[in-house]
Amino acid sequence: MNLKSKRVKARGQAVQRLINHLTNGDDNDEVELVRGNMADLKDWRDDALRFGREYSVRHWIASPEREITTEQFDTLIGWLAAEFGFDPAVAIAWKHRKQRATPDGCPHFHILVNEVDPASAGSVMSSSHDYARHQKISIGLSLMWGHPVTIGPHCKSAAAALKAEGFEVPDELSRQSGNHGQGFDERSHQRLKRSGIDLPRIRVLVTEALAASQSLEEFEGKLAAIGLRLEAGRKGGMPVLIASDGATFVGSLSRLTRFNKAELKQRMIFNGRYSSSATYRGAAPPVSDSADETGLEAGKRDGGSEPARSPRHPDPAAGGNSSGGGSDTRTPGAVGIAVQPAAAATALMLRIGCHRQHVRLLDLLSIARRAAMAPPERVDFELHESIETETAILNQSDDLPEPSALLAARRAVDKATGRLRELERRSSDLDRRIECLPTPTIWNHLMRSSREAEKERLQTKSEAIFAKVRTARSALASAKHALATQQAKFAQERSQHSAALATRQQQAMKFIKIGEIARTRLARNPELGFAGLAHVLRLAALPRARHAALGGDEHSEFGGRDDVVLYDEWGKPYKANPQASW
Repeated sequence: MNLKSKRVKARGQAVQRLINHLTNGDDNDEVELVRGNMADLKDWRDDALRFGREYSVRHWIASPEREITTEQFDTLIGWLAAEFGFDPAVAIAWKHRKQRATPDGCPHFHILVNEVDPASAGSVMSSSHDYARHQKISIGLSLMWGHPVTIGPHCKSAAAALKAEGFEVPDELSRQSGNHGQGFDERSHQRLKRSGIDLPRIRVLVTEALAASQSLEEFEGKLAAIGLRLEAGRKGGMPVLIASDGATFVGSLSRLTRFNKAELKQRMIFNGRYSSSATYRGAAPPVSDSADETGLEAGKRDGGSEPARSPRHPDPAAGGNSSGGGSDTRTPGAVGIAVQPAAAATALMLRIGCHRQHVRLLDLLSIARRAAMAPPERVDFELHESIETETAILNQSDDLPEPSALLAARRAVDKATGRLRELERRSSDLDRRIECLPTPTIWNHLMRSSREAEKERLQTKSEAIFAKVRTARSALASAKHALATQQAKFAQERSQHSAALATRQQQAMKFIKIGEIARTRLARNPELGFAGLAHVLRLAALPRARHAALGGDEHSEFGGRDDVVLYDEWGKPYKANPQASW
């Protein structure tokens, strides 16, 4: 499976272009939304803009080598969620099936997730070392499912990471050198598509033509039959391909066939006669010197998209058949691996499940840690937590955010005011134009000259505009009344909120004082913790005179029979004195 990603920018038309691509049925035989809601894309974009982030959506493209089931697709999303730290329930996924360059192509998937998490103050999803992390997931799932493994430049590091997680990785994966040819990015695909060139199909045809040719002339003839021409490139004279019209640059022969430069040089010898760059007829195509790096640079400009990276094809001269797959990232040189043992798959599913229940597991861990504490330590911990909570309430501001209804009413007033000002301006302009008209003479009245007709036309238009002005004034008055109503309602809510908060803060001050006394008593007599938190708080809340009447020292905060815990024959503390209550 090939897996790559890109980050979609929040500003501009990037999100809309993504939506158009996902929902486009012209280039795909099958387009299906398999999970999620596309309306979330707008919310993700709004979140990114609100927190001032550059990117709003993480877009993964997964191309399995074989058909996968719904359960396998859920495993893919779960592993991505565990690796990059997002909630798999919010993911949007599309399934695309299109006409492939080879008949054994299968559908690919587009997975969309919010780049910015609004629940954590706008934190951005991790994107470091994503090439290696993608390859680790790709190889791990291929091992689990028994699919051919796609070899990539980060194979050694991915294999080491999988071994650390309990996967049995074949030795041939750990020995991969990482010297792999570049593929074409999406921008190159779209550029050639606009020129009527199917890049995946061209790659297959060019590779097959090179494998079947015994001479340069034969190779050029095969290229001419598919509408291509071989010319010398500007980078070291390496051959490049352009369309027969001479204006459309297709790509370097090295990248199209996935040969590196040294291998391509050997292949172009053709029965021992190496053809130098001077052999290729014609001038270089009108492209920059960095044409071979178009995919990488375009990927960087497009928001960190991952250029397709795939292993080289087997040597066509040795009889290797090319099967370019469904895209530039499909590779025929895949390694067949047996299905991974159930232990590794079980461990992965457990990891995915733990990630899905991350918050609940943290709550459970907190409960378990609290239950493992000794009673005095647990009571002291609960007192500390309660004091922290009450302190936060004590420091809380009485500012109440304006409700959406008030904001909408204020926007309606601004809109109505702007509308009225525009109409009044137009009405004033018409009045000035009417005043500037020359005074008509008797002859003009009798003959109804053009000046008289122009004045009547302007007066009619002015009356229509003035009618709109009256309507706009009425609308503005209604909007102001609605705004006043919302402001009065908000003022009442803010007053109630301030009063309730003041009462709550008084209670918080009282509890903080009692809690500090309780912690001091507990530190002096840890056995009080065995009676429970409620008993410790009741003792701390007793008035000093009443505490002395119950047997304590009225000149001391400590001491007295209530500070002594009595135990029954089973070693359990007796319940608190019923007289020692709040």
